[in-house]
Amino acid sequence: MAKGPPEAEHLAWVIKGRASNQAKSLELYRLLNEHSAVLAKPSHRLRFYVQELLGISFSLWRAVFLADRTGDRDLKIEDARGFLGAMLTDNAISFVTDRKYNEWTFNHYIENARFRLEKIADGEYPPAPFAPKDIQVKAGKDLGTRKWERYDELFDKAVADLKARLATK
Repeated sequence: MAKGPPEAEHLAWVIKGRASNQAKSLELYRLLNEHSAVLAKPSHRLRFYVQELLGISFSLWRAVFLADRTGDRDLKIEDARGFLGAMLTDNAISFVTDRKYNEWTFNHYIENARFRLEKIADGEYPPAPFAPKDIQVKAGKDLGTRKWERYDELFDKAVADLKARLATK
């Protein structure tokens, strides 16, 4: 759980990250609007690629606001228990709930983005715009924010890749 007032340095990082994510998400939105007829065809493989990109977009958008966690494994378990209890008790999850239990929720969103990036890197929508090794982030200080930054860079590459592919349709 995030405790105390947020640090100005972290807030600056969040604002920068949010702007980066939203710029790419806006580009994805524009591509969906401009190429909706092509992407609506049931046989068009890129429509599944777009679904992965939307999942990455949302996961990174949410995770950037939750990254001020400690990464402490005991707190992750405590927050997992609290999150599950809130889900079962309230039958709803809001952003306030995500913030309250961010030791667990950050990992949920960042790992969802990683999972989708791995599907792209593994060639599910060939050719892949990056390799599986590009997704890896070495353990160490600020692992969560470094993961977010790496995945955001790869999201940028994937959106640019989609744009290039759609330009030929």
